[in-house]
Amino acid sequence: MMNCILHCFKNNQNQTFGLYQGDYIDETDNFSFYLESDSDCGDVRIDITDIPLKITRLTQIKHKYIYVLDYDSLQDYFQSQKFRIENYSKELFCASLHQKIWFYRLFVNYPIGRCDILLIDNKTEKTIHSFSINVNSSKINETEFDSLVKYIESKSTKIWTKHSLLKHTASPSNNDDKVEWLLTFCENFINDLKKEYLNSFSFDKIRIIRQKNEIVNYTSEVNTSDESLIWLINNLDTLYPTTSCDLNKIIINNRLFSPVEILSNELDESTDTIENQIIHGFITELKLFLNHIKDSFEEDIKNFSKITFEGRLNFYSYKRSLKRLKDIDENIIKIKFHLDQHIPVSTETLDFLNTNKIESKEHYNFVFEKLIEWLLNKNATYSKDKKLFKGINRMDQLFEKACFYKLIDSFKKLEYDAEEISQNDDGFPNKIKLIKKGINHYLYFEIIPNKLITVRNNSGKLKPDFFIELENGKFIIIDAKYKKLRTIEQKDYPELTLKYLHGIGNKTGAYFDPLALFVLFPGIEDSIDYYQKKEYDLNSDNPVYPSIGSIGLNFEDESDLLNNSIKKLLEINS
Repeated sequence: MMNCILHCFKNNQNQTFGLYQGDYIDETDNFSFYLESDSDCGDVRIDITDIPLKITRLTQIKHKYIYVLDYDSLQDYFQSQKFRIENYSKELFCASLHQKIWFYRLFVNYPIGRCDILLIDNKTEKTIHSFSINVNSSKINETEFDSLVKYIESKSTKIWTKHSLLKHTASPSNNDDKVEWLLTFCENFINDLKKEYLNSFSFDKIRIIRQKNEIVNYTSEVNTSDESLIWLINNLDTLYPTTSCDLNKIIINNRLFSPVEILSNELDESTDTIENQIIHGFITELKLFLNHIKDSFEEDIKNFSKITFEGRLNFYSYKRSLKRLKDIDENIIKIKFHLDQHIPVSTETLDFLNTNKIESKEHYNFVFEKLIEWLLNKNATYSKDKKLFKGINRMDQLFEKACFYKLIDSFKKLEYDAEEISQNDDGFPNKIKLIKKGINHYLYFEIIPNKLITVRNNSGKLKPDFFIELENGKFIIIDAKYKKLRTIEQKDYPELTLKYLHGIGNKTGAYFDPLALFVLFPGIEDSIDYYQKKEYDLNSDNPVYPSIGSIGLNFEDESDLLNNSIKKLLEINS
């Protein structure tokens, strides 16, 4: 059995510190470790959460084997993220090894929270050794991270389906939408029933009057019929002799008897009708559906063990969905209790023929119409394809997606309709048509309009995150930067100006006409900063074009500064 110890370090401001279990490291800190083992490690790897990396033997000290991260393996990883390793690594002296080792800014754009570092046997996939640290960020805190994920989740298919954000119709036409649609349906139906109609079932009920026969203690007030006498003839042992003074006497063969019990014949008012059985049946149907979804989610959530960033986001989203399910289920239990009290039934059903009585009462008709809608649309696979977070494994990618939704929200605020035109390989929209009173603009995500061409670098075409193509041929360029404003001001303005204002042009060679170049970044509060001097910025009397600036986004509240900037540019363009 191999015995080993993982020694982890961080370096910031040219100072190196040892890390212990659970210690914190900032995403911009340089990180390194060495593995000390009493034997050859063999075929193993290091998994830093979702990043599998090779290790290489560095040296041997006092019969101990010393391993460090393999530089080529790190280079492959940084290249896959379109980062140059030279910009994210430095060789620093390690006092405990008495020599230099490589440190890496491995956690740039890494999600805040726990990071597990695991030594894995490649043959058995078993964990040999584990170490955990906590990654934090000066760009975003836990509250902002929570609101960011919550905001993106609010833009999932359930909202798009409900409000037709990017669709022509709100009907659940595919399995990706159906489960979300059905949950939203349950939520809205239960809330509306509880608020508007439930109380009506306590006083305005569909009832029937029917004969009720039961064996009761005999008195002269008990209603009897021929069936009562037939029952008595067959149960003579219930008779006993009595006197003429007995008010409950009956005469049989000139002898006086009084029965202890008799079969009564009463008229009873009952709510055990087909209409009420349907009401109960529908509520039970919804509860069974929610239980099925809950079981499915609880099973699926086990698979999201926070091994990948996408997995962590889905884990977070599933937990929120389970809370939502719990709230709906609690309301269903209250509704069922109320119905059991006021319109009890002996059985439940979803079968129905005659609906005349249902249509005569508003509260019954409301439930019945919702039942029809449910039965027409309920066929769904009980699993969630969270394409919402598909393809995301870094914080900057999460932020980009949130910015995409914010831009659509801004146009929706300006009364534009949004229609999806195309998707990328992950099934996420990459071209949106924005429509208002015959005016058509287009929003592009990670692609550029066909009429434009852009210069290339080693990693491919240089293109902004978002392109807004206005109907008259002008453009708004927007880039999402998961950075602090200070870094954007110092480094990004010149680079983005060169890349996008000078590196993009028309294929025909005509003049490229951008109205603005904006950078979106995470902010505790909404803020805006312009590259131009105040007398020439977008809000001045003499704005210079293209307007260049940065807008900080807070995902907890409405982004008024972004909305107003887009509104201003559209007004200038018209």
